Amino acid sequence: MREGFTTELKSDDPRATSPEMEAACQSEADGLVSRGAFRRRLRASVPPKAKVLGGRMVKVIKRFNTADASAKARFVAQGNTGKANAFVVHNLSALRQSSTKILVSTSAVLGFRVFSHDVNQAYLQSKDKLSREVFVRPRARDARYFGVHDDEGLEVLLPLHGLPDAGDYWDVTVLDHVGNELGMEPLVGDPRLFVKDGANEFQGLLGGCVDDFLMGGDTHFQTLTEKRLQQFDSKLRK
Repeated sequence: MREGFTTELKSDDPRATSPEMEAACQSEADGLVSRGAFRRRLRASVPPKAKVLGGRMVKVIKRFNTADASAKARFVAQGNTGKANAFVVHNLSALRQSSTKILVSTSAVLGFRVFSHDVNQAYLQSKDKLSREVFVRPRARDARYFGVHDDEGLEVLLPLHGLPDAGDYWDVTVLDHVGNELGMEPLVGDPRLFVKDGANEFQGLLGGCVDDFLMGGDTHFQTLTEKRLQQFDSKLRK
């Protein structure tokens, strides 16, 4: 295995039950609850034909085999069990490799600063709540992180990782933010590469890849993007 990458742990891996991983799982559950992603429901109150999905903690080690290795957990709904999922078409939310080269090379020629933003739990920060009724039943070993009892389940209120349409909610939010708040236009050749023109000069570029934004721009564009991205809970600019 290559050093510095992320590796997912199997259930029988001793690291999956380490104190660091337990803390990561609890932090993930606390974050979901604090954002209002769920509400607890008695199983007896769930409609008979309601969509009930399994849910599990995906446990990984980031930057494994390095001094900066850390435990990370993400709770994922097992939305792949839906029979109609294969027939649902989703928009491409990843920046093309050629567009990344365009962004970096253009920034180099124009003397722009290149920087990035990483949005925390991006899907949960979508501007719209989940429009359909979905319930999740966590695995028995994961239910304790949410304080869910045997006779309870979780009603999903916000787009959650693992739901096939969660990315679509986030895409709508991104397009609204980039177009209406940053005043940028997408390129015809790649709908995930955006450009901003000022009154007299070209000011910046932005490439989106799910919850990561790669940008290059002048001083005005840097200030604008930093101010606007404060509406999202995101990691510090890099």
